[in-house]
Amino acid sequence: QAQVAQTVSIGANYPDAVYYSMQNGAAPAVSNSDWELGFQLRGFWASIIINSKTNVQAYRANKSVSQWASMTPSDTVGILNSTYELRNSDLTWDEGALSNTYDTANAFDLGWGVYDFVTHAVTGDSLFFIKLPNGDFKKLWIESLTGGIFYFRWANLDGSNEIISQLDKANFTNKYFGYFSITNNTWIDREPVAYNQWDLLFHQYLAVTPIAYKVVGVLSNDSVFVEKAYPVDVANATPDLWNASMEINKIGYDWKVYDFANNIWTIEDSLVYFVRDRSMGVWKVIFTGFGGAANGNFEFTKEFIGVTGVEESSMNPLLSVYPNPANDYVNLVVTKQSGTAVFRILNTLGEVMLEEAKSLTADLSTVNFNISSLVPGMYLLSSSQNGKTYSKTFIVQ
Repeated sequence: QAQVAQTVSIGANYPDAVYYSMQNGAAPAVSNSDWELGFQLRGFWASIIINSKTNVQAYRANKSVSQWASMTPSDTVGILNSTYELRNSDLTWDEGALSNTYDTANAFDLGWGVYDFVTHAVTGDSLFFIKLPNGDFKKLWIESLTGGIFYFRWANLDGSNEIISQLDKANFTNKYFGYFSITNNTWIDREPVAYNQWDLLFHQYLAVTPIAYKVVGVLSNDSVFVEKAYPVDVANATPDLWNASMEINKIGYDWKVYDFANNIWTIEDSLVYFVRDRSMGVWKVIFTGFGGAANGNFEFTKEFIGVTGVEESSMNPLLSVYPNPANDYVNLVVTKQSGTAVFRILNTLGEVMLEEAKSLTADLSTVNFNISSLVPGMYLLSSSQNGKTYSKTFIVQ
């Protein structure tokens, strides 16, 4: 299909954010300045992000929750510095600022709290200091996530003006994050109708490279693959999605460079992004302009390449995976193999999440796998037999 010119605007001085669907275009812009906390609503990690656009900052308080009532302003001494500062990851949505204190030795430690496998509740075990957009500091305790509700409280550093609040997942049906304003003590519904109706997010955010500073760029949704092709002939470049990544900052901000001598933004030439959206459609994206703080305009072209997997081949004996997306079980239709084959399910980091040997027939086999223990995201289902490996991708929802 022909290239289609697109303009997405987040406004002069970047006050807004725009959620963008590769198939349907941009949703209406939403304010990126009216919230401080974002609560992840699906998946295992229950990540909690902060709004770096408005200079919200979070710090580990190094206090147990039993010390909440006895905390004083003096407890911030030696804490409000880069050693204890917590930042959102710009590689994954699963590591929000308040989630980055987790114990790597405990698979059920989510940073701000610990997951109970029996009750399926998360109990908060960490206290934080949070700096609001107006410069005020508060102490913050995410008490629990139970029954689909986040319970939390905050107060002045001396304990005065304590407010107890909550965020109910039920108010955000089919959303990825629910947002909350501590300043106004209210929850905010700001994402498109369903999390799978957006692929890219245009906004201002904090990048760590390794110095932390605010940038204006593009982050991708969960389970969206992006390949950066550079340097290439942009007119004739084709995707090689084996080199694609699910890191949410694969597009990021560095496709543009500020020319200080001429006071203009220039766009990197010979650069193409290939985006595989959540519906497996592959798109060719070429940035053509950036308006900077004057108007917040992103200019680019997009071209639909087709629907594909990262490993499709006419010789692939793995015919289909269904249902896709899947929840508890997934089935694989296999042909041209007989005997015993080893099947593996790998996550996007290449880690083996499941491995089973299955007996196959010569013509056609259907094998099924219990995936109820897998967190939502993209996975690779591979089959190995007689020294050859074939694979298919699928999504756990």
